Amino acid sequence: MCFLGLGEAISTPAFSPFLIRAVPRSEIRNAITLNGVAVNIGRGIGPALGGILVALIGPAEVFFLNALSFAGIVIVLLRIKDNKLTEDTSQLPAERMFGAMRAGLRYVKNSPSIHSVFVSSLLISALLS
Repeated sequence: MCFLGLGEAISTPAFSPFLIRAVPRSEIRNAITLNGVAVNIGRGIGPALGGILVALIGPAEVFFLNALSFAGIVIVLLRIKDNKLTEDTSQLPAERMFGAMRAGLRYVKNSPSIHSVFVSSLLISALLS
């Protein structure tokens, strides 16, 4: 379960530019809301559907179906012909990964509101484990 959360933490920020640039500026708020609704519905229905499928066809087959669903996303992304998704509008140099990580950790270290979120998450995780 921990690795699924880690994968989501890595993929969600990477997906955000696609969502924002795939819709007209006037529809960004609606697209973000719809994406959030879809994710939360998937979190509610997905485990139940997954459990039923595992019982019916087995875990290996369900894992294969999950991998196949990601192939569909990759195909759609490869077929995007609009160059809006790849244009670089920034004149600044690219940020280095470790520098960005240090900046994020520095922000977390100096933000009391983030501390309370981390403590709450830790307590909830510990109680649910």
